[in-house]
Order: sequence, then structure tokens, then C-alpha cells
Amino acid sequence: MSELRLYTFTNFMLNTISQGIQPAHVVGDLGIKYRFDNSSEGERYWDWATNHKTLISLNGGNYAMIVEKYNQLTELVDMVAIPLPVCPFFEDEATLGGLMTSVGVILPEEIFDAFEGENGAYVYKRFVKDSNNMTEVWIYEVGSPEWNLVKLVKSCGLAR
Repeated sequence: MSELRLYTFTNFMLNTISQGIQPAHVVGDLGIKYRFDNSSEGERYWDWATNHKTLISLNGGNYAMIVEKYNQLTELVDMVAIPLPVCPFFEDEATLGGLMTSVGVILPEEIFDAFEGENGAYVYKRFVKDSNNMTEVWIYEVGSPEWNLVKLVKSCGLAR
């Protein structure tokens, strides 16, 4: 089974306490979104919530950059072969005028542990004990949806 992590992209214009709280709001909204969802995305959310619970909070930039990341994520997850839950968080109207302040996506290790290989491709390797001690290798070619997803995650530093 693949390790899962929730990656959130949060507005860096917020104070540090708010930057820490926004990913928690994404977790809550993911739970609401997928509570009765038997889709592959819903199953992946429940697998993360039950067995993994790792959350990585990234600096997502300003409001326009958060919206851009959300649009990129929703487009990319429709193109990759694996189901990936995505969820934005919007502050309420009275607090920040309904702004999207954070967006999250649950990713498998095949995406977040990929590293840059030759010719700009991203590569993921996994040693598999029960398959005759073989190493599985995924190569994400430049411009593929998986490559763009890895690049998006690796382009952001940790929120601080």
C-alpha cells in the first residue's frame, strides 16, 4: 500500500497562526465533502484519514496564486490515472470576504517522493519485497499530468 499525505497550499499573506489554521479547515471540509462518498476519491480520503494523517503545509502564495493552484489541481487530477481528493477552503464572508485561503490534495508517495531525473523527467522508485525483490520504477515525462503535479508540489516551500 502506498503512503498518503495531504498537501495544502495556503495563502502566505495571512499571519502565521492563521496559516497554521487554514490547513485544518481543509481537513474539515475534506471530511464533509467525502463523508458519504463511495467514489475512488472518497476511499482515498478515508484511507488517508484512517491510516496516514500526515499533513504538509506549503506556502501557496497570495490569493491569485491559491486560486491558480486550485484550478491547476482540479485540471490535473482529472487527467491522472489515480483518484486524488481535492478540496478548497473559503473563509466566510464576514471574516475575509469569502476568499479561498487554502486548498488541499491527498497525494500518494508515487507523486510526492518523485525526484528529478534525466532530461527533466521526474522518477519514482519503490523496492517491492513480495515481487521477487524487484524495484518498480515510474518515469513521468516532461509535460505529462503526473509531471505537472510533481512540479506543482515541489515548486512550493513549506509554510512559515
